[in-house]
Amino acid sequence: MYPYWMHNDLNRLDWDNLRLLLALAETGSLRAAAIRAGVALNTLRSKVDALETMYGRPLIDRKVGGSTMTAAGDKLVATARKMRSLVEGTSSVLDG
Repeated sequence: MYPYWMHNDLNRLDWDNLRLLLALAETGSLRAAAIRAGVALNTLRSKVDALETMYGRPLIDRKVGGSTMTAAGDKLVATARKMRSLVEGTSSVLDG
């Protein structure tokens, strides 16, 4: 069963947004995350903003020296890492 707050938004979840959030969590910088992901900085910002709007809470603390995850951001990143692992494992499932 999904949490009550995901019922209406589950169909809008975009893996690309989560992938970009992962890049941000792993680099600690909007600019570095954009470079790693191969997207424009404004694109990264808008994708993170979309996730924050969808979940109704801030996911990152934006600071001059870099960005850190909020508690909610950390939880979402942990789930996104599991999802990434599953996605990366699909080719081995098909090959085996």
